[in-house]
Amino acid sequence: MQDIRGLRGSAPYHWDGTLGDPYGGVNTPNTTRFVPPNCDADDEESCTRHLVDASLATTMCDQTDCETNDEGSPGALDAVDREALSKYLLSVPYPPSPERPYTNAMTGQARAGIRNFQFEKQCGNCHRMPFWIMTNMGGSGMDVPSWRGANDRWKNSPQNRFFFADRIRGDRRGFPERFGFTSDRDMFQMILEGSVGFSGAHGRQTTLNARTARRSETRLLLDALEQSAAEGGIVLQGEGALLRDDGSDDALALEYRDGAYHERDRDRSFTRASLVRWAARGEALLTVTARLEANADYARPQPTLRPHELPILPMFPGGRPADFPELYRNEPMRLRGEHIQPGAHLIVDGRRVPGTVRCEAGELPDCEDDAVIVELVELPDEPGMRLLQVQNPAGLFSNDFVFFVLDEPILAESGNLIASGGRFNGRGRWNAALSGASVTWNGEADFAIDVPSEQPWRVSLVHAVSVRAGIEYSICYAAKAADYRYIEVNVDSGPGGDRPYRSLMGTAFTPEVGAAERGTGAGLNRQYHRFRHRFVAPRTDVSARLTFNLAQSDVDVQIDDVGLYEGRGCGVP
Repeated sequence: MQDIRGLRGSAPYHWDGTLGDPYGGVNTPNTTRFVPPNCDADDEESCTRHLVDASLATTMCDQTDCETNDEGSPGALDAVDREALSKYLLSVPYPPSPERPYTNAMTGQARAGIRNFQFEKQCGNCHRMPFWIMTNMGGSGMDVPSWRGANDRWKNSPQNRFFFADRIRGDRRGFPERFGFTSDRDMFQMILEGSVGFSGAHGRQTTLNARTARRSETRLLLDALEQSAAEGGIVLQGEGALLRDDGSDDALALEYRDGAYHERDRDRSFTRASLVRWAARGEALLTVTARLEANADYARPQPTLRPHELPILPMFPGGRPADFPELYRNEPMRLRGEHIQPGAHLIVDGRRVPGTVRCEAGELPDCEDDAVIVELVELPDEPGMRLLQVQNPAGLFSNDFVFFVLDEPILAESGNLIASGGRFNGRGRWNAALSGASVTWNGEADFAIDVPSEQPWRVSLVHAVSVRAGIEYSICYAAKAADYRYIEVNVDSGPGGDRPYRSLMGTAFTPEVGAAERGTGAGLNRQYHRFRHRFVAPRTDVSARLTFNLAQSDVDVQIDDVGLYEGRGCGVP
């Protein structure tokens, strides 16, 4: 069972994928068939209620004589208590990251851990943003456990199945997970510093007295705390007293704002220089503490960011480099975000920067399809990996989201590998399956779909391609639809050979799948958007196929500018 901390946003709530599952799909007892959801994704308390009811009816009840409650449900607690417990389970946060620097900027070691996690070892293919988890794991149906909190928990049962060395030594007790990551200390440092909602300044404290007031460590800490308070990341308050020669004192209760320390209950203010000078002379004693802002409560949970094309539908991970925004010019970033309040601030590399976050459609915090647009006023000067956060006004910070600033545009390393090209000035060698549909080739592939199907390939766009083992490829295209819907994009092995129709990318990409997770079938929208999917071919296949499967919905689809290129960039279709 998962750690009770940080359950919000991490459903289902058992690693076998059975309890509190708002998505449905495969799980550990049902690896070959889909099961329906047992709670509502838009009502998280319904998911923890499912967990509560199941626990009270089984492990927490005498199965030879299990009582029933006022609702007729097996188990001891009545309906009111069960609802309260369901809410409580969602209210327990992770404690602040123990080693996030007080400047709120992650260290070089933690950033190296992010690179290893997302790009080198590709752990992020399974442990996905925002909370390093995944559901409906292909093959096993297991829910991938979160890495949050691994710094202070003991090795748990899913891991015990794989740590054979311990069994050989006869140690079945487990061990603190800190010692399970010694092979990659950088990734473990990422865990120690990764955001769980709080500024790195939160909880920091220093006391000004005759011994500490003039120390450089005190000055540096106060510099960082005052900056964080000015940015709205914390509330910086102080308690102490001015000490008189006669032994009496004048109590102080201060709060930092507008560049000065203002009394909270009287109309006086002090500069830091004055407080430091008095403390150094023994004339003042003051303890300064960085506290939470006011809007960090159950109704305003931690905001989240994740890539726009990151499905929570069934996935077979592997072979896909993480796909995060790469900006050569200052362009809007199209992401998915939840619990983002109006007026949220942008944070880059730990510091607040000018910019905006808004819904692509709808109004914060309830964006359609969770699609948000993030726009920076200026790109950071230095190229490289950057970490983006949003912070709700006087509230919590999001997870750390990766984007890149480029010093030159990414270019394809080959021409279009689709022999017919992808501009659809004619049909060329493109093939189309048209069960209950029709297609016209008029500068785009325009599909009119009359009859939807549970078999998406019954309406499809297909072209033969050739791929080589170990080569990174980019699928690039533009797509839109007459209304919200989703499609599948894949490179597979085709009908020939010993592995017919086997995906060469792990599984199909499902672009912009957010609303489809909620069962509404939404995804693409009415405006053309350009997409790029990357994958590394696991084997050479000279008779592979690029496929667009479209029969999930009867909403018409238009596809244009299709290309398959070697490398990380898009070329001319």
